[in-house]
Formats: sequence, structure tokens, C-alpha cells
Amino acid sequence: MLFQCKVCGPATDHGSAPQRSGKAKPFNKPWRTIDIHCHCMVPEANAMVLKATGIQGGGHTPNANAHVNDLTRSIQPQRGKIDFPKLTDLETRLADMDRDGIDVQVISPYPGHFVYAAPPEVARESCHMVNNHIAEMVAKHPDRLMGMGTVPLQDPGMAVAELDRTVNELGFRGVELCTNVGGVDLTRAGLEKFFARVEELDVMIFLHPFGTSLVGRMEDHYFPNTIGHPLDSALCVGQLVFDGYLERFPKLKICIAHGGGYIPGYWGRFDHAWAHREDCRVTIKKKPSEYLKKLYFDTVVFDERELKHLIEIWGADHIMLGTDYPFDMAEPDPVGFLGRVRASAKRTWRWWPAAMPSGYWACPPRHIRRHIRRHIRRKNRRPDDFFFVDALYIPAPARISPDAGSITGNSRPPRIGAARGMRISSDVRRLNASSGETAIRAHHRRVHPMA
Repeated sequence: MLFQCKVCGPATDHGSAPQRSGKAKPFNKPWRTIDIHCHCMVPEANAMVLKATGIQGGGHTPNANAHVNDLTRSIQPQRGKIDFPKLTDLETRLADMDRDGIDVQVISPYPGHFVYAAPPEVARESCHMVNNHIAEMVAKHPDRLMGMGTVPLQDPGMAVAELDRTVNELGFRGVELCTNVGGVDLTRAGLEKFFARVEELDVMIFLHPFGTSLVGRMEDHYFPNTIGHPLDSALCVGQLVFDGYLERFPKLKICIAHGGGYIPGYWGRFDHAWAHREDCRVTIKKKPSEYLKKLYFDTVVFDERELKHLIEIWGADHIMLGTDYPFDMAEPDPVGFLGRVRASAKRTWRWWPAAMPSGYWACPPRHIRRHIRRHIRRKNRRPDDFFFVDALYIPAPARISPDAGSITGNSRPPRIGAARGMRISSDVRRLNASSGETAIRAHHRRVHPMA
């Protein structure tokens, strides 16, 4: 989670994130507010696909978005007029980033650029146009923008080639995939070589649904989005777990949009089925939640209690700020939203050196900041090499991934890493002992999967 902090200001002030000027300035703070979930559109690519195939999107696929009632269908053109300038105009985008307190956007194609139903050659050309456009945007404002590409998944060989081009030539650090390929699960679309190459290149996969391939009973109430999106993500995550992809490719870094869909809040049913049914243990050796711990989720959940739940279960270091800019289903105040959640966090601090910051909850006390600055000078490091993540108190037994750090019990409170020799305050120690909770002491490691 990523946001800037002055002195824990109110949510109406966007979490105390000051608005930036439109002029590019070097960062003089050890953190950046990074939006991992935001989109752009390349109209020229859409026009090319339509001209080549005669069909918008390049072909017909099973998608509940095509089966909505008349009211929903009438709203879409109105929304298009509002969203189009934000999807296509760079200056509008930068102004909105300044307004929302966003330092950096990691731009990904809007879902309409998933043209998996088009002929592979047409899809490859569309991906070239979209990825080149994103690279041009990043080149104009490298301090504000980063890029994630798209690939023609209907042809695994072409997908690997385009992935290599986006990473090695365009400098992208991630690739955006839909949660299915024309109604076929990612794990059953012949993409083994693609996933292996993603793991080898050490780039992030951003999974973003486009409605759902489960057509029927969703015509009303915008259900293809409000139910279909998290449902399709849940199916995709379930296949990645139970088909053994997260075991076969253990170093994959995957972030799922919209808080990960339904599974992060209802993983216990997976674990129960795995423990009691042989047909749920065909491929995997560990309980499903052990694989879910490897995943990352964005903050587009809209309710503070739900985000708090994600943090408590999966860890703050596996939650990434997202907005879903610029659509009507976007979080309108991402920094303020996190600010409203941070009140539930206990102020225990840990630190990691990192190439890209992942955020923090609240500003540490002044005497702690002084120790941090001294420590940085002793280590001959620049302040930009550091960021701070709040170490939440998690009810025992604490959830922690194998590489996330060590767990300290009630009898041994964690050290504050940046201030050598300093221990947590006595007030927090008493709270820790009386509540039966455990705290996390983190090791030095990179956290942000885009790093």
C-alpha cells in the first residue's frame, strides 16, 4: 500500500497527500504513491482490429458484457464520453494524478484491448500498437509513469515474443492478462512456456477480468461487472492453485485486480475441500491457502473493513494500491481511503531497502525519524533506497509467507530495524502481552513485485 504522509491528515485532504504541480520535479522523499491499477486506450488499435476483422474486438467470445439489459446498454455510451479523454489524453491523466495525490501510475491497457478472439496476426499487431503507445507515454514522463504490456495469448509463441519485446526493448516490468482466453482457463490454454518465460524474466503478471465468460442470469443490475469481475478472478485463481501452476512456477509474481475477487475473503472453503476430498488433491501437495500467500491484491474494494480484512489475513506487504482509473468503478479517493483504514493499525515499524517503495501507514515519531536518518548516513545509502511498512499486529497464529520475515512472540518484542538497538515502546509491549497477539519483524528484502 502506497501513500504519502504529512501528519496523518483527514481523508478529505486525500490522506494528507499534497497535490503536485504539473511540472516534473525530482522526488525528495523516501516513498512514492504508486497506482498499480490504471488504464489507457489506443483508439488506433481498436480501429485497426475492426478494419481487419469487421468485428469490434476482433471476434465473438462468451462474455456476459454482451448480454445486459437496455438500461445498462444505454449508459455505456454516456460513460464512454466521460472516460475517453482520461483514457487517451496525457495531460488530463497527469492533472488527475496530481489531484488524487498519485506520484506514479503503472499504466495497463483497458480490457477492450484483450483481442484474444481475433486472428493471431491481427492480435499481435494490436499488441504492438498498444505497447508502443504506452512506451511513448512513459518516455514523456518517466518520473510519473511506468508501463505494463499486453500480449496475444491465443498464440503462445507470439505471446512469448511480445513479452520479450516489452521487457527487453520497451523496459516494461509487468504484463496484463485477462482471466481467461476466450472462455478457456489460463492454465488450460497451452501457456506453460509463457508462464515459464514470465518467471524467468522476473516480471509481474497483473490479472484483470473482462466481464465473465459465464453468460446467463447477469443481465440486470450491472452484474457482469459487480459480480462477473470478482467471479471470473476467483475462477482464475482457483485454476492457478489447483492446476498446480503456483507450485510449478513458484517464483511467479501475480497481482489480481479488484482485491483478488472473492477468493481472498473465502479461502477456507478451498482448504476444507483439500483436506477432505481426494479430487482436490490431484495436483497440489499443500493446502490452497499456502499458495494464495504468494499472490498480491490491489486495494479496489471500496470498503475499509474489507481492506482491513485483506491486510490482516494476507499481510500489508501483499496489498498494492490501485484505483481502476478512470472508470466509474474506480476508487475516487485512493489515498484518503487508505488513510481511513490506517486507524486500525498498531504503530510498529519495520524497514526494507528497496528499488521501488511499497508505502506505509503513518508517519513515525520524530525521534524515530532522527534515528532512521542517522542509520541511512552510516550505511552510505540515499534516503530514496528506503521505505516504511507498518507491521500490523495479527492474531496468533500469525500468517506469514516463508520469505516475509520472522515471527516474534509475546516474550520478545520486535526491534525497530532502522533504529539499531531500539525496542518497541512499553505501552505496545503491554498491549501485545495482554491481547495474545504476535508481531512481525521483517528481514531486509524487496517487497514491491514491480521492483
